[in-house]
Amino acid sequence: MSPDRALGRRRYVSRVKEGKPNYCDRLNGPIQQGGADMLYLALSKRLDDPLPWVYIIITTHDEVVAECPRERSEEVLEWLLHHMRQATWELIGDDLGTEDCAEGEIAQNWGL
Repeated sequence: MSPDRALGRRRYVSRVKEGKPNYCDRLNGPIQQGGADMLYLALSKRLDDPLPWVYIIITTHDEVVAECPRERSEEVLEWLLHHMRQATWELIGDDLGTEDCAEGEIAQNWGL
């Protein structure tokens, strides 16, 4: 399977007058596809390892915002980073999916 279709999904882009996607879409397509695949895989993994008091309230591109009790925030951050790293390792391998492939922080509200 090609790296730009790791989960088998297709990404359609608009075509320019030559009948093919423009140069930027051809370069950016695999990157956007890979990021979406990693996000979807990470979210699906958390279903197999749920924390009942965690709520995913927003996702965008390669970002996940979760809500939880303050006293559990460190545990939730590690839980979420674990699943994000696992998804990255599965899709692009250990050589590129290093420990720093996912990062996170704790804030009092998601607007910070």
